[in-house]
Amino acid sequence: MSRDRLFLLPLLAVLFVLGACQSEGKLTGEVFIVTEGRENIEMGLVDVKAIPADSVENYLQRRYSRAQKEVKVRASEAETLLDSLAKLSKNSLLVPSYEAYTLDTPQGRADVGDRVVVMPIGEIELGRGRKITSNTTGKLTSKLEYGFYEVDFGGFSGQVKKDRIISFSDFYEIKQRREGIEEKKEKIKEIEKIFGDELRKIERYVSRSYYYRDMPSPSSSSETGSDGKYELTVEGGVPYYLVARASRSVGDEEEQYYWMVKTTVEGGEEKEVNLTNANLGGVAAKKYALSERTLSTVRGIWELSIGLAKEGEELEWEKLIYRTAFPDDTTDAPIPDDLEVPKEKLLSDR
Repeated sequence: MSRDRLFLLPLLAVLFVLGACQSEGKLTGEVFIVTEGRENIEMGLVDVKAIPADSVENYLQRRYSRAQKEVKVRASEAETLLDSLAKLSKNSLLVPSYEAYTLDTPQGRADVGDRVVVMPIGEIELGRGRKITSNTTGKLTSKLEYGFYEVDFGGFSGQVKKDRIISFSDFYEIKQRREGIEEKKEKIKEIEKIFGDELRKIERYVSRSYYYRDMPSPSSSSETGSDGKYELTVEGGVPYYLVARASRSVGDEEEQYYWMVKTTVEGGEEKEVNLTNANLGGVAAKKYALSERTLSTVRGIWELSIGLAKEGEELEWEKLIYRTAFPDDTTDAPIPDDLEVPKEKLLSDR
């Protein structure tokens, strides 16, 4: 090999390195939050990733499609639960008048000769050291003056106020009704719990955290230092999303922050992109997830729907839940006036 060729090899290597450097760009910046008191909080130990924009957008579409399918299935299951709740609430055993007609409010309905139940409040003194402290059966032997009855308890008798006595047949009927009420109440509690579990699953698919799991591999990543600064080397002229999430304890609560900011830097150049309050949101801003404010409104609608179902209301619950989870994918189902929610804000601000 000639000396000229040997001289050219290092020169070509240098030119190659220089060309590679010029095809790359740098993204730098700081991750910080400005508090209401105008204090800058630098966010250290935050993993900032640069992911090619086309990969992120394809990923978001896939996640969104899956979320729609999952929410539809769970909204259908929630509708079944709410329909069951409405039917239970329409049952005559849950009519308020029966609620009041319990063992704690005896009606005093009994005649001489009836087998009766004496129901004390605390205890009833019968004289000669005798007293009863719980529901006790006996036979009504006579009606006395001033609202007192004579009751034979078998072996001893005593005078009892009329409003503490009820016939055994009425007592048994009320007991059955009360047991029926308690059984229905337990069933309602069970439905409410399952419904709450379904709502939490639905919420997972419309929250921002859902879109920040299992994201495409980044082209470059950098963990911020204590000063909140990061630096990434990426291919020049290629659009990327800067993706990051962070948290901060505020009193007893933990605030969550999400960023998904699209940017491009030319080869051989450096570009500063700070991740702050100003560009928070990411997937919420892109109409995939619900913002915290809208999600709070949606939670209120879902919780109030339980109250409507317990009043016996029957609505298109599946469409209602789906519509509030995806306000942009509206259906014909109206949001009932009974829910008293700011519909305009719900449907215009995700």
